[in-house]
Amino acid sequence: MTLTLGPLAHLVLLGASPLFSDIHKHCARNKIQLSIITSPDQCQSLDTALQPIVAGDLETEQVRDTFKRASAESTLSISFGARWIFSRQHISELFQERLLNVHGTRLPYD
Repeated sequence: MTLTLGPLAHLVLLGASPLFSDIHKHCARNKIQLSIITSPDQCQSLDTALQPIVAGDLETEQVRDTFKRASAESTLSISFGARWIFSRQHISELFQERLLNVHGTRLPYD
């Protein structure tokens, strides 16, 4: 499958990473909307100024609303060690096939 993406207007970061602060600054400079969605345990490692959405699962109304407002062609989601398992349904319906999963272990083995 080939991922095609128009000009990036909305970036969704999932999970947690020390890179989020730098990505936040880049998005602000380039007028890219940024949404950060993290789990309750991962939010402890993020700067509160990033204003993450804290969700126990991807089925919450706040998470779904984040994607409803986004245009699929100009939105990219990147997971950095997120705690959730992304089902085929999530990838198709929620992320509209625009999800990159950066994970520090060998999936699905670890």
